[in-house]
Amino acid sequence: MRALLNAANDTSLSVIVAGGGVAANSYLRECLLRQKHLHCIFPPLELCGDNAAMIAGIGYHYLIRGDVSPLSITAYARVSGFKKKYP
Repeated sequence: MRALLNAANDTSLSVIVAGGGVAANSYLRECLLRQKHLHCIFPPLELCGDNAAMIAGIGYHYLIRGDVSPLSITAYARVSGFKKKYP
């Protein structure tokens, strides 16, 4: 939660859109909706499914097609376009 609020502050974002399984987290919903400086958007709970099955499904099709990545591949949690803004 703190990391999300720090990221919004660092990037001057004022709108947070939650999706996937995390959007079903009632604690997260409650905390974000208390943030008066942010506009938080949540889909209805029945649409907040975990997308792990979808990722596994597309991974299966890539594997069948022969598209594989080396075990040395890394993942990045940050989008390069969002940089900290300093005065």
